[in-house]
Amino acid sequence: MENIVITGTEYFWGKRLLKELLTDPRIQSILALDIKKPDIHSERLTSARLSFKPPFHFEWAEALKESQADTLFLCPFTVDYCYHDNHATHLSGVQNSLRIFRKALEFEIPKIVVLSSFLAYGARWENPAFITEDHLLLGDRHYQHIRGLIELEEACLAAIASAPSRSIITILRIVNAMGPNVYNSLSRYLDYPVIPTFLGFDPPMQLIHENDVINALIWAACHPQTGPFNIAADGFLSFNEICSMLNKPTVPVFHGLMNVFGSGMWKMRLSEFSPAFLAMLRYRLVLDLTRAKNTLNFQPQKHIQDVVMSIDASKIDKSAWF
Repeated sequence: MENIVITGTEYFWGKRLLKELLTDPRIQSILALDIKKPDIHSERLTSARLSFKPPFHFEWAEALKESQADTLFLCPFTVDYCYHDNHATHLSGVQNSLRIFRKALEFEIPKIVVLSSFLAYGARWENPAFITEDHLLLGDRHYQHIRGLIELEEACLAAIASAPSRSIITILRIVNAMGPNVYNSLSRYLDYPVIPTFLGFDPPMQLIHENDVINALIWAACHPQTGPFNIAADGFLSFNEICSMLNKPTVPVFHGLMNVFGSGMWKMRLSEFSPAFLAMLRYRLVLDLTRAKNTLNFQPQKHIQDVVMSIDASKIDKSAWF
């Protein structure tokens, strides 16, 4: 890797990846694309501002062309801890990503790595035991965050299926990331003194350490492969086992009450935990990792038990997410 472009540098994954790549002496230059300039100073770092409000700015397209990028990392333009519908966030997160992706194909950037999520599959009662990359993207499109993930992936998959291009497009569908710095919906839910669970339901869950997400992004750029890949740590634990490992007491709640209460709180904006998130606590959503291991040859360094034990809510820098 020499010339790099990273989107979403104002948010966690883009900023985390940017800091990691700036320590690599092999990197010649990095172009950051976001609505704000990153608060990091380096001679190798330049930035271009995006906008989703008039007047639109197109300097980013010229900067992208002049960067002569070898790799584009499409990291999310959104935070991970709240899935409330927000029109401005949807425009910034989805339309900016689609505009950049389209220009990247036009400029024939050799490698495009897209950071996506297993939320695109959706937690549903009819899910198979293990979901492969060929499974339909059935995430709940009622929520703009999830709909945006699916829209970006559909554009990527359409480009892959169309006439051959010079760009190798890699999509990484990561599961819930955890770690000492991660501040997302699952970590916030597990931060409750008592954890509500669905009575009679205890689905297996997969996790991945935050460092392994960054490792997967860099690995995908160094070992380019076309198509989507499921990314998760080895092994899985039930939600109650995760709570037990964290010494968190749980209280089982009848699923009817849980759904009504959770949906009502969400609609009144009294809760950040959408019905789409709560569905993960009820239905199985386990990814098949065969393709990532055999084709991408990526192996996370942390086992799921190590991931759980790395969680320490008291040390999370929550200000970094705002």
